[in-house]
Amino acid sequence: MVKSEKLYTPQSYVEALTGNCYVFGSDNVCEQISNVMLFNKLPNLFDYPLSEIDHIVENDINVVLVDVSCFDKHGIWKHEYRWFEVPDDFKEEDE
Repeated sequence: MVKSEKLYTPQSYVEALTGNCYVFGSDNVCEQISNVMLFNKLPNLFDYPLSEIDHIVENDINVVLVDVSCFDKHGIWKHEYRWFEVPDDFKEEDE
């Protein structure tokens, strides 16, 4: 189930789960997020391409949308959005 209508940045996603602020480089953002989760001893929360929404719905997986756009190895900006898992008790904070 999609738990938020908000588009998260990598920073806001990680901060929502860890309570800590992190700054990410522009290379392999998904791997950086995974490393922060491991550092904070959080469960292994997977990320999925947008095309996997059927799998997410069928398996009742809680997700939010995260903008992981970054520069590719050739220095070209690559737009990418992915579904990232959140714990069952995830609650979006009011802004």
